[in-house]
Amino acid sequence: DADPSDVVVVSDTDEIPSRRFASALRWCTFDRGLVSLDMPMYYYHIGCYMHPWHFGVAATVEEFRRRPGNLRDGFDTYPRSVYPSGFHLGYFLSVKGIQGKLARNADAGWMTKPEISNEANIRRGMERCESFFSDGKAVHSVDLSWLPV
Repeated sequence: DADPSDVVVVSDTDEIPSRRFASALRWCTFDRGLVSLDMPMYYYHIGCYMHPWHFGVAATVEEFRRRPGNLRDGFDTYPRSVYPSGFHLGYFLSVKGIQGKLARNADAGWMTKPEISNEANIRRGMERCESFFSDGKAVHSVDLSWLPV
């Protein structure tokens, strides 16, 4: 049985809160009962930075119970956490895995359009570290030369 002041994190499986953020939650006052997780989003691998992502939510159990439905609705009005609160590892999959993820996204039928979900388009995005969506969003290559080999 959860205490009303306990904290629940609601996010997709590819939105991963950091250990530091999880530890810091015990010190949060949660003045409004919740906070959105503010994290960098990467495509394909850690070398392809997309943009900040803030759809995950941490909330008190009291707030979680008070809001029926999706706690993530209205995320853009919530207070933001310290950046980065974790990592969104979007599309860290094979081409077939990406196609499957696109097909399962029920609320965005445009994602399954052939010009977006075809293998050649996805491979091109992976090779160039670019978004495979036709929305003009750029993916930025990250210098990973500092990593130990």
